[in-house]
Amino acid sequence: MWAALPLLCAGAWLLSTGATAELTVNAIEKFHFKSWMKQWH
Repeated sequence: MWAALPLLCAGAWLLSTGATAELTVNAIEKFHFKSWMKQWH
């Protein structure tokens, strides 16, 4: 069961191309930025 999760994530990542990929990257960057701000400030 758990071994299939990386495959599902990889498949979702492969499907999220074009504008969807850009939105995903933007969301991840914002999330990491917020985490970084909480960690260091």
